[in-house]
Amino acid sequence: MNVGERIKKTRKEQGLSVDELAVLLGKDRATIYRYESNDIKSMPLDILVPISEALGVSPVYIMGLTDDKHFSLSENVYLDDKETEMIMMYRKMNDEGQYKVRDYITELYDGGKYKKSDTNGLDSQGA
Repeated sequence: MNVGERIKKTRKEQGLSVDELAVLLGKDRATIYRYESNDIKSMPLDILVPISEALGVSPVYIMGLTDDKHFSLSENVYLDDKETEMIMMYRKMNDEGQYKVRDYITELYDGGKYKKSDTNGLDSQGA
């Protein structure tokens, strides 16, 4: 499910009309329709938080990075803009491309040369 589909599905689950969501976000209804139909190819990051707040779900859920609607990153783990961009590109790849990315990252990481000395607890969280 893509970002637009998640927005639309969650909006409907919350019982909100397009007009009601538009008012909550200070946007017009055409913009909401464009978000939901993925006419806006690069969803601005500064709209993800307001949309998720209006819908009562996590921005991480709206982005499609988890199916847990209320997922919360710990205080020590966050995604910067570049990491978010890379994750979104990964999600747009076919299975073969995703496999190659995972394989390459695992190879680089396991080699040890590119590991940071302080991983901020990421190893214990499975990353």
